[in-house]
Amino acid sequence: MYLSIFLLGLAAASVQGCGVPSISADVSASIVGGQPAKHGTWPWQVSIRKFDRLGSYHTCGGTLIDKQWVLTATHCFDKLIGEALPEDYEIILGAHEVDNAGEATRQTRQIEKIVNHEAFNRVTFENDITLLKLTQEANYTSHVQPACLPGKDGNPGDLVSITGWGDQEVKLAAEYDQTLQQVVVPIIDSQTCNQPTWLDGEVIDAVMFCAGYENGGKDSCQQGDSGGPVVLKNAADQWEVIGITSWGYGCADVQKPGVYTRVYYYRDWIANNKV
Repeated sequence: MYLSIFLLGLAAASVQGCGVPSISADVSASIVGGQPAKHGTWPWQVSIRKFDRLGSYHTCGGTLIDKQWVLTATHCFDKLIGEALPEDYEIILGAHEVDNAGEATRQTRQIEKIVNHEAFNRVTFENDITLLKLTQEANYTSHVQPACLPGKDGNPGDLVSITGWGDQEVKLAAEYDQTLQQVVVPIIDSQTCNQPTWLDGEVIDAVMFCAGYENGGKDSCQQGDSGGPVVLKNAADQWEVIGITSWGYGCADVQKPGVYTRVYYYRDWIANNKV
């Protein structure tokens, strides 16, 4: 009896914390030119789907950070005219094959409100961060768990894991991979990414970071990956979401690494807007 209670306590602890998946990830696979992730290894990954006359379609990724909040990118919801309406979207938790509605691990949630960063710049993509409040809390399971918010920032050379359903090559913007993909790439110092030959001369500022390889080959692709998590393990072996997939040029091209919102910079903004 005591053993049963102890084991139940361990099971509860595994889903009440953050950043500790029930299924260990194989972080040697890649989004571009690699293998799909194992089902359940990234339980904070969400699919943001937009409704149309045929149903709904995957438009962006996101990160579950607690039972009622998802972190994603503002450019996924930014409109030149009017505002994005919560009722135009749904959130899928626990998905692996993005269009497989029959997956037993899935939970579907509606959005109560969209909190875009008030200073988002659609030209430079500064402040590309959004919070989504769910109308109903997530039910934590082995396939639905939150990532931790960062206790410290990432450093150049740190190997980060990026997940999403972005296509493995540049095609139409509406095309994406059906099975969740992952990539492991190093953070690159901003001075390198700000060289004139990198990223077509675009500037990486303090609220962003770039990650990838100078010679390309591994990358997230903004078609389907946008808004998704960039995670790094901390000293306690927990995965922290240190970045949000934001923008880039092409897909795993030479001197064109992906650019990500630096979540650590926005800790206060997140805390102040989770209301």
